[in-house]
Amino acid sequence: MVPCYFEGMKRLALGAVLLLPLALLPAASSRTEIGLGNNRAPIIMEIYSDYQCPHCKQFHDEILPSLIRDYVNTGKVYVIHRDFPLPTFKYSREAALYAIAASRFNKYEQVGDALFQRQAYLGANGKVDEVVASVLTPEEMKKARALIKDPEVNQELAHQVDLGHAAKVESTPTVFLTHRLKVVKVPPNVSYPILKRVLDDYLK
Repeated sequence: MVPCYFEGMKRLALGAVLLLPLALLPAASSRTEIGLGNNRAPIIMEIYSDYQCPHCKQFHDEILPSLIRDYVNTGKVYVIHRDFPLPTFKYSREAALYAIAASRFNKYEQVGDALFQRQAYLGANGKVDEVVASVLTPEEMKKARALIKDPEVNQELAHQVDLGHAAKVESTPTVFLTHRLKVVKVPPNVSYPILKRVLDDYLK
């Protein structure tokens, strides 16, 4: 199976170079954003992820909660979710469509949490609909089932994937930080303490 992360990258020591400048990458913006926090925060973080990617689940479970507590809820970081289903995984695209559909009635986070929590289950049997239904009401589920067939929702997913290709995203999770119009890419497998140090340095 093709891994979801860049091969050969190791965890970086605190003294090592952490961020890679991307002078040609456009600043974080698109016609539609699925964001969390204050969109005027000094730092914007874009996260490209795949619901079947185990490394995305690790980021979601082990890093994102602390990030939300320390930086999103305090107005320091604005998180933008980018769905980037990889061809490696059979049910990623359906999962992403359901998540985007749920965003139309403010349930993106709940659906995303459920998809990551039951990643092994949906990967084994493809029951994405069942996993999503576990966190939505029957009326919401009816809307979601209709929306995943809506051309606009499918175009939105295609748009997010196009943004990823333009940013040269090749694996997930891929994370970009924007601060004062400068965009940098965070190398994979970065621990939360190191990421926290970088964010704090930016905020000084």
